[in-house]
Amino acid sequence: MKVRNVLSLGIAFAAGFLCADAEVFYFGNDLSYVNQMEDCGAVFREGDAVVDPFVNMAEHGTNLVRVRLWNDPYWQEDIPRATEAVKAQYSNLEDVTKTIRRSKEAGMAVALDFHFSDFWADPGRQVIPRDWGDVAADDDALAQRLYEYVVAVLDGLDADGLMPEIVTLGNESNSGILLQDELHVHRKPNGFMEIEGGGTWRDSDERLSKLWNAGIRAVRECGQRSDIDPKIALHVADPNAMLSFFDRMTRIGITDFDLAGISYYYAWHKGSIREMGDILRAFKAKYPQYGSIVLETGYPWDTANIDGLANIISDPDPQYLPLSPEMQRRYYVDLTQEVIDAGGVGVVVWEPLWVSTPCRTPWGTGSSHEHVAYYDHRDNNNLHAGGTWMEADYTGLRVARPVAVSNFSGAQEGRVEVAFGVSPGSEYQIERSDDLRDWKASGSLRPQSEGEAIFTIELDEKGSSFARVWKLGE
Repeated sequence: MKVRNVLSLGIAFAAGFLCADAEVFYFGNDLSYVNQMEDCGAVFREGDAVVDPFVNMAEHGTNLVRVRLWNDPYWQEDIPRATEAVKAQYSNLEDVTKTIRRSKEAGMAVALDFHFSDFWADPGRQVIPRDWGDVAADDDALAQRLYEYVVAVLDGLDADGLMPEIVTLGNESNSGILLQDELHVHRKPNGFMEIEGGGTWRDSDERLSKLWNAGIRAVRECGQRSDIDPKIALHVADPNAMLSFFDRMTRIGITDFDLAGISYYYAWHKGSIREMGDILRAFKAKYPQYGSIVLETGYPWDTANIDGLANIISDPDPQYLPLSPEMQRRYYVDLTQEVIDAGGVGVVVWEPLWVSTPCRTPWGTGSSHEHVAYYDHRDNNNLHAGGTWMEADYTGLRVARPVAVSNFSGAQEGRVEVAFGVSPGSEYQIERSDDLRDWKASGSLRPQSEGEAIFTIELDEKGSSFARVWKLGE
């Protein structure tokens, strides 16, 4: 039987919330597709009850939402819409702003991923935005355009209280950013598309140094003006390319960043979880000044393809079979524990809410990720075990992790209540915010026994209703 500890607290102190030695470990999920999926008719459930997917992820321990930003995804406008609710574009600034707002309202931090393209940027395709084509061959002018764009985006978000906590400058930038100057969109007879990069390829060290350092300067200047000073991440696909990529970055003068991000998928990169961890250890030994983070990963729980879009992760790790929701959870837990053991700072699963809907992509109808998604298409899109890896009991995690968010409970009565389970030997601290920007500590609890705690926060005249709880230590 649980002991019920009820606490009613006002603002107890206004100093910084987390202890200096209590860094945040990022339990992340990329939720870039969620707004679109809901417009396409997707309904997310847990225990057959309809849930807000952002709140649901936060309740299960997600503390970082990754979201991609395309400059102008104009090609989407030629894709037939499944319903009137489907918008002409997604992953543009308007859509990204909505995702960031929903993430922060659910108590989660945000990693904003600048693709610096109108389409997917990846190791083989880094196409300059169409609107920047006039300066494609002028390195200085292109760097200035990039700088002005990053400043405009971040200052605009900050004005709305939505400054991201992490900014990634480029996506899977193995060869660099802004390398090609033509996006080729081929319309096929069946109504779908093939989209590839083309034109002139420009990747000199001098050019890339100018471009990346222009972006870095923009983030640093925006951070100085904001209550939130974002960490800067660079991102390379494939753990095996990690050391050579960051060797090049530092050699050409790109050094003022905070996080070294990698994509790691067994299906494409092979190598065991342990081998991936050993690469992180080698990186940490060589570059201790940077944190390492798995910015993308994914693992299936099913083999079936239920719609007209082929599944893109089809080669499972033989150590994690047979596939099932429970095996997917085990894979993510083992991967995350390895990142912790290797001194990394986080793990982000890519697009785990990309469920199947009647909506189309350039390549087909539906989702290429329903067999990876946390919500079970065989069970009315109910959350399954794979979507709870964030809550596992990890060892050696001497950092802060989320355990509860407010969900606006009790706001109508002039108070917010946050209920959460507690265990002895840990410290729990609560934050509150009026505007999602300035979080202040409201109290702490060090329980003597297992049970349930309820923090009650009286709202001020502004109707403050945001609260979140962190667990410190193991």
